[in-house]
Amino acid sequence: MNRGSRRLGMSVVAGLALAGLAGQTSAAPILCTDSQICRVGVVPKGVSALVGVAGNLWGIGKKGQAWNLGSGLEAATAKPVKTGLKKDLTAGAALGAGLVAVGPKGTLVRFDGTTWTADKSPVKVDLTAAWAASDQAAWAVGKKGTIVAWDGARWAVQPSGTKVDLMGVWGSHVGDVWAVGGGGTILHHDGTAWSTVRTGNARLFAVSGLSDKLAWAVGELGSALRWNGSTWETVKSGVATDLTVLHQWSVKEVLALDAEGGGARLDWMNELAPVSAGEAGFRSLTTVSGIAFALAQDGSLWRYAGGWTYTEEPKVIERFSSMALLGDVLVAGADNGVIGIRRNKKWERLVPGLPNVNTLLGIGFDGKIITALDHHGNLVRVDIAKKKPTVGALPEAAGWNAMWMTSNFGVAVGSSDVAMFDGKSWRIADLPTKRTEFEAAYGLAKDAVWVAGDSGTILFWDGKSWTQQPTNVSEDLEALWMADRKFGVAVGRSGVVLFWDGNAWSRIETPTRAMLRSVCGRSPVEITVGGNTGEILTYDGQRWTIEASPLGMAFRSCAVMPDGEIVMGGQNGGYVTRPARERAR
Repeated sequence: MNRGSRRLGMSVVAGLALAGLAGQTSAAPILCTDSQICRVGVVPKGVSALVGVAGNLWGIGKKGQAWNLGSGLEAATAKPVKTGLKKDLTAGAALGAGLVAVGPKGTLVRFDGTTWTADKSPVKVDLTAAWAASDQAAWAVGKKGTIVAWDGARWAVQPSGTKVDLMGVWGSHVGDVWAVGGGGTILHHDGTAWSTVRTGNARLFAVSGLSDKLAWAVGELGSALRWNGSTWETVKSGVATDLTVLHQWSVKEVLALDAEGGGARLDWMNELAPVSAGEAGFRSLTTVSGIAFALAQDGSLWRYAGGWTYTEEPKVIERFSSMALLGDVLVAGADNGVIGIRRNKKWERLVPGLPNVNTLLGIGFDGKIITALDHHGNLVRVDIAKKKPTVGALPEAAGWNAMWMTSNFGVAVGSSDVAMFDGKSWRIADLPTKRTEFEAAYGLAKDAVWVAGDSGTILFWDGKSWTQQPTNVSEDLEALWMADRKFGVAVGRSGVVLFWDGNAWSRIETPTRAMLRSVCGRSPVEITVGGNTGEILTYDGQRWTIEASPLGMAFRSCAVMPDGEIVMGGQNGGYVTRPARERAR
C-alpha cells in the first residue's frame, strides 16, 4: 500500500442503520475518532446476544427477555418486549421476518415478527448457535455434536457424525451449510446429510461467508481458515487470541473479533490483519442493513460499517469540490483552478492551477473537453489530450455554484440566475421564479435538465422553456442526480431527500437531519449520498444506511464507477472510495 493511502474503513464516523420509513426519525450520528471499531453505547442489562432482523437490531437474553434496539443508538433506553418465555437465550439468527433463538438444555424459540413461541425441542443439551436460510429451513448446533434442523413445522435431530462440541453454523443456501467446533472440526451439509470435511487441533468458534465458494472459520489462538470452493486453507490472522465471533459481507469485508477486545479484519492483500477495539471481549456479532454490531462482555455496544478506503494525494489534488463522470473516466475540480483526471483508477493533475481562478464548484466532461466553473463566473476549458486550458467568463460575474455540460449544451446555476450554453455562447435564462439561489444542476439530454436550490425549488428544462416542479418542502436543496426521466433524487438541508417518479417529487424519510451535499447512483436501488460533516448514506431500494466514513468533512461530490466502485470527494482534502460490494446470490 502506498504512502498516499491508508485503510481506515473501521473508524471515525459512526451513524446508524435504519429502515427509511415515513415519519421515522433517529438521533444524530455519533463521531468516533480514536478506535477502529466504534463504541456507540450500552445495551440493557440482561442482553446476551444480538440478532439483526428486518432492519432493526434485537437483543435477546436471560429468562426469555428480548429488546428491539432499533438502530442501536438508543439501545440503553430500550424496554424489554413481552415474550411470555422464561428460558435463557444465548444466541440467535434472523428467521424470515423474525428470529430463531437458542439456549441451554435444548432451548429453541421462534419469533415471527408478532408472536413468540417456545418450540418443542428434540434435545436436552446446550445449544450454542443458529443459522436460517428461510422461515422454512434453519439449523441449530450445540454440545456433543448436536445438530437440529427446522423444516417450517418442527425441529428434528440430524446426525452429525461427531461428538465434539459445535459452536458455529452458517450456510450460503439450504444445500450448503457449515458447522464448526472442537478439535478444528468442520462439518458440511449438502442438503441431504452432514459429513466431516476437516479436523485439526484448535477449536473453531465461528463460521461465516458469502457463497459456496467463499467462507471463513475462526477460533482458538487466532486460528483462521478460508474456504476457496474446494478446500479449507490456513490464513494468518496476525493475532494470538481466541477469535470468537465472525461476519463477512463482501469479498474484502471480513470482521473477526476476540474475547479480549480486539480481533482481525481482511485487508487488501486478502489476509487478516489485527484490529483493536477496547478492553472488553466480544461475545456476539450480527449485521443490520450491512452494518456490523458487536456486543462486548461488559454490555457495551460496538459498530462497524467498513469498506471505505481513505486516500490522501496532496501532489495531485487537495480539495474536491466538483466531479463529473463519463464512462470510466472521472474528472474533478478543486481550489485555484486545479483540475484532476482519474483514469484506470489513477489520478493525475491535468491543470496545476490558474491565476485569478477560485474553487471550481461545477465541472462537465464530454470525453474530450473538460469545462469547469468557479463562483465568480470564470470558465475553464481544457482539452484532455493537449492539456492546455483556456479561461473565459459567464455573462454575470459572480455567484455561480454548479453546472452540467455536454459538447454543445450546458447549464450553470447560481445566485438567482441560470445560464445556458447553446454550443457557441452563454446567455441568462428566463425563469418562472425570481430571486432563488440555485445550488445544483443535472441533465440527461438537451431537453431534460433539472436545477435545484433554496426553499425546495426545482425547475425543469424541456428543450423549450423552464417550468417549476412542486416539491412541497421548504428546505434548501443542494444536489441532484437523475437515473433517467422516470427516477431522480434531490438532497439538501435537514436530511431532506426527494424522489422523482416521472410525475412528481415526494419526500423520503432518512435516518439523519444532517445537511446533505452530494448524491450519485447507478440505479434506483443503488444510491449514495454525502453529508456536510462526513456522513455517507446508502439506499438499497428499501432502506437507508449511514455508513462509517474516514473523513469528518463535507462530501461535495460523488460518482459511481461502471464497476460499482463509489468515489466520494472530500471538500477539505482527500477522497474516499469503496469497491462494489459482492454479496452471495
